[in-house]
Amino acid sequence: MQQKDKELLTSFAHRVKTLRSARSKSMNKFVHERGFISTSTLNRVENGTSDVGFTKIVRIANALDITLSELFEGFDFKYEPDDD
Repeated sequence: MQQKDKELLTSFAHRVKTLRSARSKSMNKFVHERGFISTSTLNRVENGTSDVGFTKIVRIANALDITLSELFEGFDFKYEPDDD
């Protein structure tokens, strides 16, 4: 995995965790109440260890009750691969 990929995953992880934490005190409570995504998947996303696909991103946005635009607010989508 390239460094830029890791940085994007870390940024996304932080964004999801921040938004989820603002809505619920615990990950388990959030998942139980919302039901759009499993605890294990959300845990991997929030730890930046899972490069999730589009459908899971849509589920996360729905669980957070926000649009995809709001989920990705503040992201820089310019992508320049690392020199290998």
